[in-house]
Amino acid sequence: MRIGFVLLALLALAGCQDGGPSVLETTSCGGGAVTVQTATGSQCAMRSGDAGKACTSSSQCETFCLADSRSCAPTKPYFGCFIPLENGKPGPEVCVK
Repeated sequence: MRIGFVLLALLALAGCQDGGPSVLETTSCGGGAVTVQTATGSQCAMRSGDAGKACTSSSQCETFCLADSRSCAPTKPYFGCFIPLENGKPGPEVCVK
């Protein structure tokens, strides 16, 4: 529940960038995290356990379902602008800086 609240807070304070983030496999984050290159610099994120899994709704994912690929988001948190897929329908665009 706390993670959901943090994610909602991040989404509320989010800013948009063009395109999705680049995920870099490095050890600078430690603990199995990956470095994500964003518009504001590098951020650490954890790779989702179901990254790339086919989905039709965010309830099927650890994170959320991406409308453009119809797959679960690759990292948590996920940075950049995206459209979540809910019950097979695209939702409003969300941007996380």
